Amino acid sequence: MTNKEKIILVIDDEEMNLKLVEAMLIPQGYKIVLYKSSTLAFQDIESINPDVILLDIMMPVMNGFDFLKKIKRIPKIKNVPVVMVTALNDVKSRVISLELGCDDFISKPIDKIELRSRVKSLIKVKEYYDHIKNHNAVLEEEIRKRTSELAESYRKVVAINKELEANFYNVVFMTFDLISNFDKSLAGHCKRVAEYCSKITDNLNIEQELKKNIKIAALLHDIGLIQIPKKNRMHINEDSNIGEELLEAYKNHPLISLKYFENSPKYSEIIRFIEGHHERLDGTGFPNGKKDKDILLGSKIIAIADYYDTLRYASKKTKDEEVIAQMEKK
Repeated sequence: MTNKEKIILVIDDEEMNLKLVEAMLIPQGYKIVLYKSSTLAFQDIESINPDVILLDIMMPVMNGFDFLKKIKRIPKIKNVPVVMVTALNDVKSRVISLELGCDDFISKPIDKIELRSRVKSLIKVKEYYDHIKNHNAVLEEEIRKRTSELAESYRKVVAINKELEANFYNVVFMTFDLISNFDKSLAGHCKRVAEYCSKITDNLNIEQELKKNIKIAALLHDIGLIQIPKKNRMHINEDSNIGEELLEAYKNHPLISLKYFENSPKYSEIIRFIEGHHERLDGTGFPNGKKDKDILLGSKIIAIADYYDTLRYASKKTKDEEVIAQMEKK
């Protein structure tokens, strides 16, 4: 930007002072705007949008202090450099001006070289401020744009996660339907175990996500049994003399789960719960012979619910206390 585009606003109620300052600055190529009234200058200040203001202190109606105080409240103008024109020994006026936010002083009578030097210096200050202001505006716009992009990306991720979660639950229910078609009694057992697990977890101080995963694992905990013919499965337990191949298949049924979700941080826990639901605290369970501290809470809860349902339907006991009493003997 050239000096011709730089606007110097000069406010002084003395015509002679205005013409003197104008004569000193015109040769520098500035656009000089003169006002004899600070009141009128204040009314036009935003449309003038000066680069530097030369302001006399002693003026009628609105003096230089009042004018300075008012323009500091205007966002567009508050950072425009202001030079207060004072008497050489007027220390009090200088202190007040500084407190109100002026940037420099010129003493009367005005020296041409000093005036030009101070205006030139303050023009550079204004240019630097405008540069920072424009740079900040660009940064703010970039931040706004990036924030908007991040918000949109986050919205898409949330939508994808919801879709994946819905798809997972669809797989769960499709798998459960498969169990139901294969063996309604097995499906009934899985459904009851899931309901028991919900009742147990409702009384525990654990997170909702964990409760949900335990219930899903319970609903699918015996999915591996569909590999064993129903006529053989009805009589299987780990102590039965039914042949090594069938017994091995039975002991490995907790390992046959939703393998596609094994690498998912969100759903792999469900598979771990299923795999551990036949482990025992003393290490005599299967398929891995884990002991108490190595068995996950979800597996322990499913094991309790599974054993409860097995006892209740095997013994045809209808009272909870009878089933629980038998469980406590184990």
